[in-house]
Amino acid sequence: MDELNEQQQQRIKKLDVLREAGVAPYGTRFEVKDRAGQLIKLHSEKTKEVLEEEKISCTFAGRIVALRRFGKAGFAVLQDGSDRLQIYLKKDHLSEQAYQVAEQLDLGDWIGVTGTLF
Repeated sequence: MDELNEQQQQRIKKLDVLREAGVAPYGTRFEVKDRAGQLIKLHSEKTKEVLEEEKISCTFAGRIVALRRFGKAGFAVLQDGSDRLQIYLKKDHLSEQAYQVAEQLDLGDWIGVTGTLF
């Protein structure tokens, strides 16, 4: 068997970290309630104040196409079949397990998220 390259070794290490944290690395069933394109169409014209007042909850899934980390926070752009949405991940707003998962995310990963639009 050929030796694993560096990227493959990193992926296996991340799988081990997720398993040790009690996370199923290949996920479980996730019910998508919203699509990125639908959310953009319905809410993109709303101001920050209106979004804060309405507290619009959404649940969608997509592939990570951009990822930026800044200490205990980060941004990811998820793409589903309809469009792209940026999500904000902040340690203070995530469970410990969700934060551990967020630390292991890579470009190309598929994730499901639930949150509030802002």
